[in-house]
Amino acid sequence: MSYKENEKSLATLKNDISKLSPSTLIGLSTTATAIGIGTFVLTRFRSASANKILVRSGFLVPNGRQVGKQFVRWPFQYVDEIPLEPQTYKVALNAMSKEKMPFNFPGVFIIGVKNTDESIKSYAMRMHGQTTDNHSTIVHGIIDGETRSIAAGLEMEQIFEGRNAFKEAITQAIKDPLDKIGMEVVSANLQELTDTEGSNYFKELAKRIQAQAMNKAKVEVAEQDKEGRIGEKEREKETRTKVAELEADATLAENTRQEQILKSNAQLEKTRAEQKLIETEAKVKADADAQIIQAMKQKEVQEKLIETETEKERAQRLSKIRVDAETLVRKTEGEADALTKKAKAQADAIRLEADAELHRSKQRASGLYAELEAKALGELKSLEAKAEGQKKLLQAQAEGFEQLKKIMQSEESDNLLKYLMIEKGVFTDIAKAQAEAVKDMKPNVTVWTPTGDSATDTIKSFIPTLDTVIKQTNYKPPEWIMGLKKSD
Repeated sequence: MSYKENEKSLATLKNDISKLSPSTLIGLSTTATAIGIGTFVLTRFRSASANKILVRSGFLVPNGRQVGKQFVRWPFQYVDEIPLEPQTYKVALNAMSKEKMPFNFPGVFIIGVKNTDESIKSYAMRMHGQTTDNHSTIVHGIIDGETRSIAAGLEMEQIFEGRNAFKEAITQAIKDPLDKIGMEVVSANLQELTDTEGSNYFKELAKRIQAQAMNKAKVEVAEQDKEGRIGEKEREKETRTKVAELEADATLAENTRQEQILKSNAQLEKTRAEQKLIETEAKVKADADAQIIQAMKQKEVQEKLIETETEKERAQRLSKIRVDAETLVRKTEGEADALTKKAKAQADAIRLEADAELHRSKQRASGLYAELEAKALGELKSLEAKAEGQKKLLQAQAEGFEQLKKIMQSEESDNLLKYLMIEKGVFTDIAKAQAEAVKDMKPNVTVWTPTGDSATDTIKSFIPTLDTVIKQTNYKPPEWIMGLKKSD
């Protein structure tokens, strides 16, 4: 494009601008300013990736440094990018133990920036911008210095046998120096310690350890062999013991089972015997109850018989006494009549004597009748008393039977029932008692037959009856009657 053309274009642009209104010009100016500012800001904006951090410093930065993931770098400000990846530092230093024995100490340390604002600021101030060699020299210097210091305070045996403790001691020792430069130990690994040139400590120590290990292995082998033999014998012992225990348990189980069977059989026999005893007792009780009931019925029958016999005997005796008395009276009266008739034939004196004698005879007959009746009543009362005594005896026996029945219904009935009902003969005693009760009730019967008509024959015929009365009542008649008996 030629110069004239440029001038023409500028003239045209000026002409076009002159045609714009003031408001349009202000808007265009504002837009252009905003675009300019935005472009300026965009060119100044800084951000960090995930494994990096930004540190801003310079004009108007608070506390001189500021840590963040994104910043706008204003004029007179600086933004540095700090990497957060840990770095590996291999060390192979020559250290010396407390005994002045040198050894090689190979190890690997992984160290990185500590992810805190203060640590990042310290790292940016002291380590950022250092070359890789300087950076490595600083870190190795910290590790070497602290390691030699710790090794100088430990014996070789302690270092060798306590490598984990040695590693922890080194890690703790380098922690503070690294923290001052904003770094930290991520991990530390110690390799095998080796001898320096001209030293055979670890070699000899390895031989010693190997020998100890071999001896220990031999001892352990021997110990294991011993334990194996002992274990084998113990197994044999346990086997024999277990077999013996099992056999003993089997024998014990068999004996226990046999004992249970014997106990069961004994219990069965005992149950059978008890059942048989119960049946026998029940039968004996039933028989005893039946016998008691029969005895009570027999007692009632005997009481009725005794009462009947007593009444019958009483009636018979009263009837006989009355008949005898009436007969005697009639005969006496007949004799008196005969004597009267005979006296009339004789003399009045004899008749008077006869009348007197008749009167005396009547009085005597009346007295004899009264005496005989009183005697008969006394004998009746005696019989009634005997019957009452027999009745009380039977009642006492009945009460005894009732007591026996109550006892037999209780738990103490066995032996008592055996002794009283079987061994003692209770029923025999009852029969004897009943026989004893009626043995004195045999009637004494006297038969006599009068043949004469006279008063003398009548009196003579009365004598056998008089003997019976005397025997049964112990009545003693007057002397004149006894005289007639003697004269007869």
